[in-house]
Amino acid sequence: MSSSSVDPNEILPVVKFTGNSPRDIGHQHGLLLKDRIHLTIDFYKKHFLTYKSYSEQFLFSKCEHYRSIISQYNASYIDELDAISISSNVHPLWIIALNIRSEIINHLLLETNECTALYSKTDRLLGQNWDWAEEFEHLAFINYLNSDILQLTEPGVLGKIGFNSSGIGVCLNFVQPVTVVNDSIPLHILLRSILDSSITIQNAVEILKLNGT
Repeated sequence: MSSSSVDPNEILPVVKFTGNSPRDIGHQHGLLLKDRIHLTIDFYKKHFLTYKSYSEQFLFSKCEHYRSIISQYNASYIDELDAISISSNVHPLWIIALNIRSEIINHLLLETNECTALYSKTDRLLGQNWDWAEEFEHLAFINYLNSDILQLTEPGVLGKIGFNSSGIGVCLNFVQPVTVVNDSIPLHILLRSILDSSITIQNAVEILKLNGT
């Protein structure tokens, strides 16, 4: 997509990011999806700050904590996230918040409904619905990343549901946790990491095993 922004009325637009560096990709992400990123932040502000009456200061303290974890895991993801923040003109910790939204939901114990996933080993089918919030019908987009990854994700979020050029696919489902873990790699970062680097199922499983999930 070569225009300066994505049509705000288009449902599930296909948006391609290409670049030689994480900053290039992040810049395109923030520029093309600026309006949708702001609307996505508004949505999560309502859920995180209004429904549970938590302060932005408290939320940002969580974001600082996870920013450090992401940086230690793979600093290039921080470069990409910071570039999204700059080109979309939003506070960098709100971009972190979007990428740790699953961890925040776990921490706040928000009531959520699970998605439905489908897998067939015989036919090599993998898929799911994603219907937890109606607002995202006009916010989510399909991301084609450097001709290597095709994924459905949220504005400002690096990784979600999709597959890579090696045929490795990932889905995402929400299940209420027995315990809340505060020091693991954020789920959306792990999903992107799997799609970035896995060429076999064994690679993907090893990424999850090594990073506390």
